[in-house]
Amino acid sequence: MEQSAVIKSKVDISRNLNGYSFPHKLSSQEAEIIIQKVKNIFSDSKYDFTLHKINELSQSELDLLEERELMDDEFLINANGALLFNSDKTICILINGLDHIKIQVIGYNDIKGLYKIANEIDDTLESHLEYAFDKDLGYLTTCPVNVGKGLKVTNTVHIPSIEKLKQVNDYYKIAHKIGVNFKGVYGKTKSILGSLYKISNTIMIGRSEENIIQSVESISNDLSKREYESREILKNVHKIDLEDEIFRSLAILSSARVITNSELMKCLSNVKLGIEMGYIDDVNLEKVINFMTGKQPYLPPCVKHMTQSCFHASEMNLRRPDLSGKRITVVGGGQSGADLFLNALRGEWGEAAEINWVSRRNHFNALDEAAFAVEYFTPEYISGLSGLEEDIPPQLLHETTMT
Repeated sequence: MEQSAVIKSKVDISRNLNGYSFPHKLSSQEAEIIIQKVKNIFSDSKYDFTLHKINELSQSELDLLEERELMDDEFLINANGALLFNSDKTICILINGLDHIKIQVIGYNDIKGLYKIANEIDDTLESHLEYAFDKDLGYLTTCPVNVGKGLKVTNTVHIPSIEKLKQVNDYYKIAHKIGVNFKGVYGKTKSILGSLYKISNTIMIGRSEENIIQSVESISNDLSKREYESREILKNVHKIDLEDEIFRSLAILSSARVITNSELMKCLSNVKLGIEMGYIDDVNLEKVINFMTGKQPYLPPCVKHMTQSCFHASEMNLRRPDLSGKRITVVGGGQSGADLFLNALRGEWGEAAEINWVSRRNHFNALDEAAFAVEYFTPEYISGLSGLEEDIPPQLLHETTMT
């Protein structure tokens, strides 16, 4: 297996249409025309895209998409925006964000493969639409930095061992020389959380796509090589300190009741390092990476991955399924489960043949379980609880505690 410090790769291609104002100056009518143009091009494509307008998405759905880096702040403030994405959300086209069109493809340590997909989509669009293009500058974009190729490629790397040996500063200088941006994903230069860094191209005018990709891949490969060499140094020279950090972090994550974000990221980083170096073998690496790079929907152990017929509540409105005549099971006794159950019962997505609501606990969670809210809105519950035998309330408390 190839040793790589890359945990995520992303390719973005930004384009604007000739004859239309840039998105921040678009009228609602023009924005709708662009949305329909792009939608119609992919109405019968192999990508199986679905269209979602930004004003139709809830805040939780917007947060989820932003965490997955499928939208940015500029897109969130544009009321005329829309998204096209495939079923597993590895390909997303933003419409009327910072630019008229932003093609995004996400994957793992394969920038060339991701670019091939993005370029194919770009060619499909360009065969139907006239892009804003200048023969001297290249593709025109809202942000001057993106003018030229309109291409941004990014690798996210995890380099804890390089950090521990205090060798990170070397790469700030190397990156600057080859036109690459090297920075921490979370935090400032002297306090990067989780040892996570992003590598992306900075210059687009006068460079070929191959050169842009090669510059990011080059420093990514060098970082990966240095990271794994540094791990061997730590293992041979600082073995006890390394093992102590790894197992101490695992213990904190297993037992802590309250933890700061910086400590959480440090512990997750050490646990990931421990898994990859063979010190820890009973923790799922993918889950650790998901915790480090953004919140992910919780799925029961029996669900290996989401499909069109089995998915998380946060994606309900994104998928808009037709439940007519189908047997439905809502798993989870929290507020989201209650909302889904009620909407399904009301026929929000068609009249289901059967609806089941399942929780792993013996009750369903209230929206607000604060002591004041419980006592104010359900005083009978408090009175009933206080009248029980002494050993029963602790048992009930244990059963209702979130796990």
